[in-house]
Amino acid sequence: MGENGIAGLLHKVYNVSKPALPLVAYQELSAFKLYHNDVGLLSAMSRLSSKTTVDGDATFT
Repeated sequence: MGENGIAGLLHKVYNVSKPALPLVAYQELSAFKLYHNDVGLLSAMSRLSSKTTVDGDATFT
């Protein structure tokens, strides 16, 4: 996966060890989160019903 994610569908955000400028100097390259840019595709990939997420299932609290 490149820096722009798979066809721009994912956004990779690195953790920083210190909230100081420039942030890139404090990136922890082994600690990151992936954010899916398309909620519809994310829902389809998770195979969860929309009712599960909307009703406040304990899994998501």
